[in-house]
Amino acid sequence: MMYEKPERWSFTFQAYACLSRIRAQLKSLEGKLKEAENAVVFFERSVYSDRVDTDFGEE
Repeated sequence: MMYEKPERWSFTFQAYACLSRIRAQLKSLEGKLKEAENAVVFFERSVYSDRVDTDFGEE
């Protein structure tokens, strides 16, 4: 579907990718990490990087 009609499905896919990334990041905060005194978490990508991806698609 996405490759046949990218103008229709690209926003839907981008929203799904962003939401699934947020869910994964929130899930990683469960458990002992919340109890840590000085917890530091590194993520591969930020949810804000999706905005850059959509900007490139409009060029």
